[in-house]
Amino acid sequence: MPLLNKEILSDGTILYIWSIEESESELIAMIPDFNRYESQFLLHKSGRRRLEFLAVRVLMSIGSPGSDICYHASGKPFLDDEKYYVSISHSGKFVAIMLNSSKPIALDIEVIADKASRLHQRFLSLSELPETRLTDQEFQLYCVLCWSAKESVFKYIDKEGVDFRDNIKFTPFTLNSYCIESLVKTSDDKNSHLHINFRIYDAFVMSYIN
Repeated sequence: MPLLNKEILSDGTILYIWSIEESESELIAMIPDFNRYESQFLLHKSGRRRLEFLAVRVLMSIGSPGSDICYHASGKPFLDDEKYYVSISHSGKFVAIMLNSSKPIALDIEVIADKASRLHQRFLSLSELPETRLTDQEFQLYCVLCWSAKESVFKYIDKEGVDFRDNIKFTPFTLNSYCIESLVKTSDDKNSHLHINFRIYDAFVMSYIN
């Protein structure tokens, strides 16, 4: 069973990370009472999306048995029994969920690839670029982390009209700092400061707000 990580963070936030190695039928067999999810599952036509759907329900059956995932109009997930706040992310073959019983959280994972560095001008301003010279590989990792962290911020604030480049600003950071400070300006002209934690794994990065 490719549960890569189960961890309880210092504030009680629970993290689960799964690497999808199974077939659809193998994942279905791991989900108690799969019948309750079957109609939702069948709505997905993409094989990748179907596997992600199943892997998330496997993790939920471990982390919060009996809870069902619902979605606000914005797409933000919540649990029907309100036992936990929940955040969900998937990239490539990796799926992660984060749970906290007392406060909102946000999580994002991104497979390490060159897309973010190639398109960095679309979501990073000059003031957010590294202050020290990086190798091409380090810059690629820096950009993936920035994209992931901005995704976490976007999920956390859950507001419309947020532009990653113009509304979410980062203080430049180093790859071994494991945290990013951000200033977020929303359409109602309110500013907020958020602290984003990040981790670097062999094949992907993870950012989260808790």
